Amino acid sequence: MRAITVSYVHGASSTEVASHQAKALDWELLDRVLPHQALDEYAIGMDDRTRLQAM
Repeated sequence: MRAITVSYVHGASSTEVASHQAKALDWELLDRVLPHQALDEYAIGMDDRTRLQAM
C-alpha cells in the first residue's frame, strides 16, 4: 500500500491539496475516513470520540 500524508494547518488549504493530489495520482482520498471507520468498528461511543478529537 502506498500512502501520502498531508498535515492539516489552519488556512493552508490542506484538504484541497490532498484532494488535488489524490485525483492527480488516481488514488482514493482517505480524509478522516479510516479513523471514523475504526471508531465504528470498535463501537467507541460519542463521548469518547469527542474526547479523542480534542487531543
